Amino acid sequence: MPSRLRAAKSAQIRRFCRSAAFLTAVAGLAADPSLAGAAGSPSVDPQAIRAAVEEAIQQAAPPLPGTTLEAEVQTPDANLHFADCPDLKVSVPPLTSGRITAKVACANPVWAVYVPVRLHRWQMVMVAATMLPPNRPLTASDLVAARIDTAGLPGAPIADSDAAVGKLLRTSVPAGAPLLAVQLEAPIVIHRDQRVVVTLDDGNVVVKTTAIAQQDGRAGDIILLQNPTSKKTLRAAVTADGEAEMRL
Repeated sequence: MPSRLRAAKSAQIRRFCRSAAFLTAVAGLAADPSLAGAAGSPSVDPQAIRAAVEEAIQQAAPPLPGTTLEAEVQTPDANLHFADCPDLKVSVPPLTSGRITAKVACANPVWAVYVPVRLHRWQMVMVAATMLPPNRPLTASDLVAARIDTAGLPGAPIADSDAAVGKLLRTSVPAGAPLLAVQLEAPIVIHRDQRVVVTLDDGNVVVKTTAIAQQDGRAGDIILLQNPTSKKTLRAAVTADGEAEMRL
């Protein structure tokens, strides 16, 4: 074969080896679990693999009161053959999202397969009874309990109406949508320049005085206040009734 023809043929082969078709074929061959066992040898039932993953997930799930965990496990393809294994090992990642991948492995003979899983967490939570606007104190009539799948939520749902009533929404919430803790904030009970009753307590003596708030505050916030006579400032904790207290 002339050298020019051989060079052209070699270049063609190199281009094919770099092509997506070739790489896909090689990857599929390397990952094919059917290579784990010889043809006709005993193999593990794909349903047994599925059952092992389900059991591992239930064991790994933390006990959550009022929550039912369901695992939708994808059964491995029945056309794939996994060599018989006396001791299947299942590894699952933290159950923090709605979709995870479990690893099923065998030490002898050596093989492994990755199984996609979709999780469902059925829980009674508070949802919006109607479209709820932001920046308005929530009332009990704004909320209704509903059993929903909370696995894919971007935050912790509110399970008790007492944790939401009186709070403000940061954004609007559509009717039927769950309320999340990150969406709620306490209302401002002390406003800047407001005269505030401040309780000073040193453990033995309790003194009440009046100060001027230097900033807005919600219950539990530590804010700066100023004595209107001496102009001295102090920091005190805002109480739910719109006052402040400071322990010396």
